[in-house]
Amino acid sequence: MGKSLEFVKERIASGQCNGMENNKYESMIEQDIRELFTVVNYTKNGTILADVPYLKGDKPYFNVIIKHDPDADFEYFTMQRCNCDGTFVFFQDLMGECIDKMIHLKTCNVNKEIPKDLTRYSIVYTVGDFVLAEEFGDEFATKEKPWMKSRFTAMLPIKFDVIRNEE
Repeated sequence: MGKSLEFVKERIASGQCNGMENNKYESMIEQDIRELFTVVNYTKNGTILADVPYLKGDKPYFNVIIKHDPDADFEYFTMQRCNCDGTFVFFQDLMGECIDKMIHLKTCNVNKEIPKDLTRYSIVYTVGDFVLAEEFGDEFATKEKPWMKSRFTAMLPIKFDVIRNEE
């Protein structure tokens, strides 16, 4: 695997991961993101997992490109979290929600400038592998659902770029 697990653990240790600063996760593993995509294209610059064109009316406006490079220099990570009964299918849902955030432009590096008009631009997310964490304890259960003692977190390291497409 690449740098994903190391990157996430460093961010948590530095206090940059909402809610996991106590470092008391039961386990943390990497999951290859490519397994979640049905179409994967391999290129010289890495694996392209998705290339989604957006239209303005009937004209091309911009693209969202998701590339896989487990050794990229990540800038941040997106994450999704849920309290559950410990059934691992919840991880699949969380990973899907992270991918949905990229496809629908719900995550970006706020320190990078994004043009107001995205005509002829591509939003490029270079991602590593998912880092999945499980925490367990009574504090995650509710009065209504006392058996829900697991908290799952899916984190996806990202390098974010906005590039102008060639004419």
